[in-house]
Amino acid sequence: MPLAVVQGTSGSMSKQSEADQTMSLSGSFHASEHEAEARFRNMADHAPVMMWVTEPDGYCSYLNKRWYEFTGQTEEEALGLGWTAATHPDDQKLAEDTFLAAVAVQGPFRVEYRLRRADGVYRWAIDAAAPRFADDGSFLGHVGSVIDIDERREAEDKLAFNEERLRLALEVAEIGQWHVDTDTGVMFWPPRVKAMFGISPDVPVTLADYSNGVHPDDREKTLAAYEAASDPGIVLFTMSNIERSAGKTASLGGWPQKAVVCSMPRAHVIA
Repeated sequence: MPLAVVQGTSGSMSKQSEADQTMSLSGSFHASEHEAEARFRNMADHAPVMMWVTEPDGYCSYLNKRWYEFTGQTEEEALGLGWTAATHPDDQKLAEDTFLAAVAVQGPFRVEYRLRRADGVYRWAIDAAAPRFADDGSFLGHVGSVIDIDERREAEDKLAFNEERLRLALEVAEIGQWHVDTDTGVMFWPPRVKAMFGISPDVPVTLADYSNGVHPDDREKTLAAYEAASDPGIVLFTMSNIERSAGKTASLGGWPQKAVVCSMPRAHVIA
């Protein structure tokens, strides 16, 4: 009987020990989890970009310090889908729809929109995110960042404006542009340039075709000038009144034009 009591006591002590061990492990796990979250928030709050985290249902549960500094929103205003209120009215639906579509498929997304700064000025921003998954594969939500790209967008808009202005100027002045791949000898002539020399738009043009189209008396100096222009140290070459032999609409037998050919490395113009 005493043995039975001892054995029973030993069994009870063993079960109690297992329970204590389980509670200890659980406490350590949660402590580690909280510590990892604290480290992430500390890192995110000191990041130079805006960062955010959402839950599986799309609820935004965290935005870093930089977001609040940039937008002037409070935490109460920004959490959930409140962050979309800081986007431009014309971009809000795009931003929200893109985000919710990514939540639905549990995939990444990338969207550009105008974001209102604390002083009321809208700045172009790019919002990009990746999905988060647990070890068992379950979807945890998204983590993303928002970067101010207003200067980049401004530069792109200026470039597009200048390119359009150049296109219109060339069109009005009846000037054609062309370029050539020096490795393959393939030339790109837009339809406008081909039309200037009576060549059908669908007929390809190579550097050899160009050479053969130049009048024999002008061919040597034309090619010499082209070779010189292909040298990175040479900025520009020009030749006036290059005689062209009689041309044909659908072939490259020759070109019925007098022309001034100006060339710079990677950019060539025929007027």
